Amino acid sequence: MQKQVKTVWRNSEYFFYEDPFMNSKASYVYNNYLIIPYNNIMYTYDLNNGDEIFSKEFISLNNNKIEGINNNLYVTDWNGDDRIFHYDIKSSNETTLYEFVEVFDTMSISYRIMHRVCELNNKPYVIQTYTKNYNNHDVKLNNVYIRLYDISENKWVYDKQVAAGYVSEYVYVYNNLLFACVYPSSVSYCIDIEKGEVLWGDDSNYLGEEVLFDNSILISSTSSNGINARNIETGDIVWQIKDIHGSYIQKLGNYLYCIANNNLMCIEFGTGKIRWRISAPKNDYFYKVTVVPGEKQGEGKIVAQTLTNMYSYSEYSDTIK
Repeated sequence: MQKQVKTVWRNSEYFFYEDPFMNSKASYVYNNYLIIPYNNIMYTYDLNNGDEIFSKEFISLNNNKIEGINNNLYVTDWNGDDRIFHYDIKSSNETTLYEFVEVFDTMSISYRIMHRVCELNNKPYVIQTYTKNYNNHDVKLNNVYIRLYDISENKWVYDKQVAAGYVSEYVYVYNNLLFACVYPSSVSYCIDIEKGEVLWGDDSNYLGEEVLFDNSILISSTSSNGINARNIETGDIVWQIKDIHGSYIQKLGNYLYCIANNNLMCIEFGTGKIRWRISAPKNDYFYKVTVVPGEKQGEGKIVAQTLTNMYSYSEYSDTIK
């Protein structure tokens, strides 16, 4: 099945001097740009030829999360400074979109204040999850809250308790829904952001670093549960691959792409069946993959990153929709 892919370009100048597993966050694709955050620097590459366009240094970028809404990039601090940056990719300008001036009571809110930028009714909002009354010795005292901030109106919309326990760093936003994992129960919740109401919870601890949303399906991967697909509305499992923990899961057409056991893998989105796998070149190691849809139906680029190189593959298949 490897005949379905071919190398389009290779960038041999791409090199990380430190452990990329610990220092590099997920890549982001915007039009024909590939954005790679590494430590405090945002690297931007041209996906047509692999050339670096520019690099930009941010404040504490390694501790922040990058999210895209309406062709804009937002950099949100995940645990600390309470700042949100707006990034204009075309001009490489950085501006502080908002800086929270409220000082939290550190005695009552002392663990994992997580921010995510979301869009409701064509307006940008910040959804914040936090643990109140955090206590290591008596978890019954811990409570997880969420609150919604209207950026344009400069005000809080609500502040609600949603669960007992403490919230993990695995917090995601998709289609006006918030997904968060709460410990020590290891229950993952789906929450309506606009109303602040819990829709369902699951105690299988399926939320981790590897999460992908597509229409009504949530794809996730953990070392304990493998790769699984869930119905977003109900939380029910659609399919599961128990013996593979995929990293940097991406979707192109009807297929998923990920890195597992030093292989670039292609998985059928609807069934979970492995379509093909490619081993990393000799003396190299795959650790990240990013996909870019092509201009024509059934075409696209798969960019696989190693410690010293980037490889771009083209996918050609009549079954890609």
